[in-house]
Amino acid sequence: MRFVLDYLILGFDEKGALPTLVWPEIYNGETVIRFGMKGYRDRLCELITQAVRAVEITEEETIFITFENKSRMRIPLRDRRTPGERAIFTAPMHHLYTW
Repeated sequence: MRFVLDYLILGFDEKGALPTLVWPEIYNGETVIRFGMKGYRDRLCELITQAVRAVEITEEETIFITFENKSRMRIPLRDRRTPGERAIFTAPMHHLYTW
């Protein structure tokens, strides 16, 4: 995980990277932590050691990532209404996905 000016890069153990201009929301049970809230970056960093268990991308262009500790990350890509890409997923074997 890298914090870069106004975006975030999520890395997945050499299996890919997801730079995103939309700050993820973190769900842990009933608790939701959003960008700007106290402890937001700490909560993101706590997920670094957690393995990803599932990824879902909805038709509404929302990415859900579920971790082994049952925390979830929600990245609502349509929340960013400026022109251009909002997220780019790169993976080995030249896979590239953009939203």
